[in-house]
Amino acid sequence: MAIVQFGVLITGIRGKLAGAVFSANATGPYVRDWYKSSNPRTSSQSTNRGVFSSLPNLWRGLTDAQRDDWDTWAALPAQAKVNSLGDTYYCSGWNWFATINQRLLSASQSTRLTYPTNARPAAPTITGFTFVDNAGTPQIEVTWAGAEFLATESIVITAASNPGAGHTVQYGFFPVMKVTLNPGASPEDFSTQFVAKFGTPVTGARAFVQVYKQCTQGLRSTAWTDFQDYA
Repeated sequence: MAIVQFGVLITGIRGKLAGAVFSANATGPYVRDWYKSSNPRTSSQSTNRGVFSSLPNLWRGLTDAQRDDWDTWAALPAQAKVNSLGDTYYCSGWNWFATINQRLLSASQSTRLTYPTNARPAAPTITGFTFVDNAGTPQIEVTWAGAEFLATESIVITAASNPGAGHTVQYGFFPVMKVTLNPGASPEDFSTQFVAKFGTPVTGARAFVQVYKQCTQGLRSTAWTDFQDYA
C-alpha cells in the first residue's frame, strides 16, 4: 500500500482505477493494488480474528468520557508518527485502543479500558543476533546480558527476510515473530516462528530483526535493529 499527497487541483480520489484502489483513512489518503481477498484459516489467523472481533465491543462499552480521553491522549505530541513521505500524522483514539489491547493480548495480559499513563520503556540493549545453520538446523535467536527485561516487561521480536541466493522475492514487512512476557535470561529463540513464516533459510539469505520492550500498559520502546546473512 502506498500513501498519497494531493495538490491544489486534486484534493482526493476514491474508488478503483486500472487495478488500483484509492481511498483514505484517519491518517490520510492511500492507494493499493486491488485483489480478491483470501480467507486463510490458519490457527494464528483464527486467533487474530478473534482478537479483532472482540475489540470493537470493548470500545462500544466505554463511556463517552473514556473515548474522549483516548482521543485526547492519541492527539498528544508523544503519539505522533511519521509516514514514508516524512509527514507527521496522528492515529485516532480507537486506533490506539485497538493497538494497545492487541499488544497486551499477544503477551497474554488483560485488556485495558483506559489510556496508558506510563512512559514508554527504553529500547532494549541486545548484545547479539544469531542467524546460522547449526548442524543442519536453523538457529535464530537474540541475546542480551543480565536481567535486561523486568518481570513486568515483554520482549517483542519482529523480523523480515530476503531469501538471497538468486531469489528475487523481497519481504518488506516485519511481522511479529514472538512476544514473551518476562523472558528472563537470554537467549530468546524464534527459529520455529521464522521458518514457519519465511521458510528454511539458505546460504546467503539475509534476515532483519527488530526487538522491542513492551510494558504492562501495552506501550513499546523504539526498536533495536540488526541484520545477518545466513552462514
